[in-house]
Amino acid sequence: MLNELIDKPENSLINQSRQAKEGRLGLNADGFGLAWYDHAVNTFPGVFKSIQPAWNDNNLKHLASKVKSNCFLSHVRASTIGDVVFNNCHPFTHDKYAFVHNGTIRHFEKIRRHVINELDDLLFEEVKAQTDSEHLFFLIMQYMKKDSANCSMEKAVISAFAKIMSLQEKDDNEHFSRLNIALTDGENLIATRYVSKNQEPLSLYYATGQSIDAAHDETLMLEGKKTGAIVIASEPLTDYLAEWHEIPLNHYLFVNSKLKPTIKAFENVVGDKSQVTEMPKTPSTSI
Repeated sequence: MLNELIDKPENSLINQSRQAKEGRLGLNADGFGLAWYDHAVNTFPGVFKSIQPAWNDNNLKHLASKVKSNCFLSHVRASTIGDVVFNNCHPFTHDKYAFVHNGTIRHFEKIRRHVINELDDLLFEEVKAQTDSEHLFFLIMQYMKKDSANCSMEKAVISAFAKIMSLQEKDDNEHFSRLNIALTDGENLIATRYVSKNQEPLSLYYATGQSIDAAHDETLMLEGKKTGAIVIASEPLTDYLAEWHEIPLNHYLFVNSKLKPTIKAFENVVGDKSQVTEMPKTPSTSI
């Protein structure tokens, strides 16, 4: 059940909405959202979003205790760009894809028109919000759509990041981006930890194990011979830090449809010679 990650752990996402230990703002009270997959029904994500603080929404707790999924995204929002309205809440979705973003594209208003100009009419009409996050998501979708036969999620994310960096290219340090994103189609998943211009990065961790066990306060992942779960989170959900590994700065974690995760380095957001670190096979449960 989804509540095994977003409600039960000592440092659950609901608790992080009230007091994030490693977040820049601490309080994430400007809405929340869930996207989850049930391929027995169809390939599209289910979505539940609200402008309520996550800790103050009983519907979230009720839903999370009834929904079971092998892959989901969850997000609590601290607004930096855009009003506290429903359309600005994450996750954002298109077709079978779901997306969340932690961070900001500084002075996004100065490049927003250029980003919009990259979108075709159909994708432009789907943009409902004011946020840098949703525009970034549809920019990624545009790159995938341009070359649907050859453009993977990885290539599309790298291309979109590179476009944002090129639009922000200035001599001062006021124009930068923190791009911690998670993007999934329900089978493949990419989670990035990226910051430009030597700015302070945001945190991102992952933990792997045989399965998830939220019954204990200290540990989350049950150890065993087989690795059967991976959790990705902005900060550890438990106090047992040995099971949590920080994704290196300007790297991303990719889990493919064959359940093979890798960590790769961004190389000036070009990615031609990314460093690769192999990890055990896991399904792509994400938070």
